[in-house]
Amino acid sequence: TRPFPMEESALVPETQAGLGRAASRPRGEGVDAPMEGLRALVGNLAQLLGSHALVAAAGLASLPVLARNLGAEAYGRFSLFVLALGVLANLDVARPILVRELSRGGADGPGTSDAEAADLAATSGWLLALPAAALGALVGGPLAALALAVSVHLHALTAAPFARLSAQGRVGLAGSIRNGFWAAALAVTVAASFRTTSAHAWLWAFAAANGLILWGSLCAAPGGVRPLRMPSLGALRRVRVQASDVLVFALASAVVASCDRLLLDATASDAVLGRYSAQYDLAIKLNIVSTALCSVVYPSFSRAFAEAGSLEASRRFVRLASRIAALYFVGLVALVLAHEPVTRLVLGAELGAGDGPNVYPVLLVGVFIHLFGFLITPYQRARGDFRTHRIAYCASAAAMVAVGLWAVPRFGATGALVTYLTGRIAEVSLIVVEVRRLPREALAAWRVWALGAMVAAIAALAWFALEGGGAAR
Repeated sequence: TRPFPMEESALVPETQAGLGRAASRPRGEGVDAPMEGLRALVGNLAQLLGSHALVAAAGLASLPVLARNLGAEAYGRFSLFVLALGVLANLDVARPILVRELSRGGADGPGTSDAEAADLAATSGWLLALPAAALGALVGGPLAALALAVSVHLHALTAAPFARLSAQGRVGLAGSIRNGFWAAALAVTVAASFRTTSAHAWLWAFAAANGLILWGSLCAAPGGVRPLRMPSLGALRRVRVQASDVLVFALASAVVASCDRLLLDATASDAVLGRYSAQYDLAIKLNIVSTALCSVVYPSFSRAFAEAGSLEASRRFVRLASRIAALYFVGLVALVLAHEPVTRLVLGAELGAGDGPNVYPVLLVGVFIHLFGFLITPYQRARGDFRTHRIAYCASAAAMVAVGLWAVPRFGATGALVTYLTGRIAEVSLIVVEVRRLPREALAAWRVWALGAMVAAIAALAWFALEGGGAAR
């Protein structure tokens, strides 16, 4: 599980600021702006990666301090509270919908004004506050229920200014505001843990952080976003189909992200679970880059569909996906070839070598395939298609559960690896859908064959790496 909620983890178009400025020009006059777009992509991506790294470093540094100062019982409640906050934050249906609608600058008609965006954000916040209170009561009693409800409600209200910033090409700033205050909340929690183990030391730190994130986003976002509104069922009815798809997709994604490890936890020893989880976490760290790409490209693809048309948006998507896939392929091949020194250096002798299968190289194959979920899903959402990826990930979640219930109890870590790879059915199905749906003018056949060759090559290298290292035994 992630220590903090992250937006659009596998959700959601080329760059932001470059396309944002190009959109104000007449159609056909420098709309593509490749150099400007590249600079905007790199700038936003650097900001997001830097802020993600800040949160990750804060979480890593705080772990031994909190574990010692809080003790097992208090730390357990803290961990459950943060986990619940992350799960509920990912159920916010307003955020991805508003990013698309506001990025299109009113091309869709209703639902793009500041007032209507605030209505939808407030409605999502009120609806999430109810399950948050119930979950908080289970985690830590009435105080935790109130703190979790307030935290989640404030997080949902931030959807409107966050979407406005994204639409204006400043998603890097929006992400930095969010991650900076979350890191500060963790620092406050660590400082308080030296004086008390009371739940007050961490419950309200995250609620205050989400309030400051809302304030910072409102100060930075252009336009008069008014977040403190009562719920509007009319706003939810207007996007009920998309909202349903987003909600179901978030739930299915939670299953896909955790099924293998939860089943391994229930059936294997702590040593087997620890070794698999450590190698899994090391491989999945690369998804931080994919997550940042998701947030950067979604609003600009939405704008591209509105301003440049479907064919041009498709061409931009294919060009971007091809370049990113090539870069990922080169980097992952290097990691597969050097998997033994990498795992030994980062994880140590016990978790990076030792007895049992070294699953890290094969996990990297899954990471490469998973990349296309981070690229295709934003493209589909920018087009207004929230249904295709909801179906893909629901089918993948069902397949993972079925395979995992059979494979994990019988084969342990190897069964968990097979379960993880089963989850990649979602991305494969998305690739098949888009290969069939993209116009031939945008997607040449050689690109499809090149993708197949890259997947086959990295899979073969991973297999030979296991065989050569003797880990397959």
